[in-house]
Amino acid sequence: MGAIPALGMAAATVKARNSTTASFNSFLQDQHQVDETWPVTMESLTEEQANDRTLYERYAFWLTYTSESSRGVSYSLGTIKSYARSAAQIMFQRFKTPGSNLSMLEAPGNWMTKIVTNMERLVMQREFEEGNDLSSESPAIHLCHLGAIGAALSGV
Repeated sequence: MGAIPALGMAAATVKARNSTTASFNSFLQDQHQVDETWPVTMESLTEEQANDRTLYERYAFWLTYTSESSRGVSYSLGTIKSYARSAAQIMFQRFKTPGSNLSMLEAPGNWMTKIVTNMERLVMQREFEEGNDLSSESPAIHLCHLGAIGAALSGV
C-alpha cells in the first residue's frame, strides 16, 4: 500500500528536488567519463559513497566552475548554493535508516555551510575578475520610488 508523506509534496519542493537530482546526475556523468568507477546517477550511489565528503566538495567545484544550465549559461549563485545543500539533504533522507552509518550526513550543516561560503567567495571573485556588474541583481530604490511603494503596500 502507498503512503502519503508529511513533507516534500509541494510542487516547488518536487521541482527543486528534481532539478538538484538532474544537476547531480550531470556531475556524476562527467566524473564517470574520467573515471569509470564513478556511478552514473544519484540513485546508484552506495551509502559509503554518499557518506564521503569529497563527493560533495567535488560537486561544489563542478557547480562553481563547470556546470551550465540548459541555456548554456552558468547557474546563478543562489542556484548553485541551493543545489549543493540539497544534494547532501537528499542523500541524508535516502540513507536515513536505523543502524545506517551516516556520520558525515548526520550533521551536514556546519561543513556544508563552509563549502557554500567558499563557493560564494569564488563565484564573486570570478564575476569581479570577468568585469561583471555585481550590483545589477536588483534595481536601486530611490526616494522618488517610496511614494509608489507605500501606496502599493497600503492598497491605495
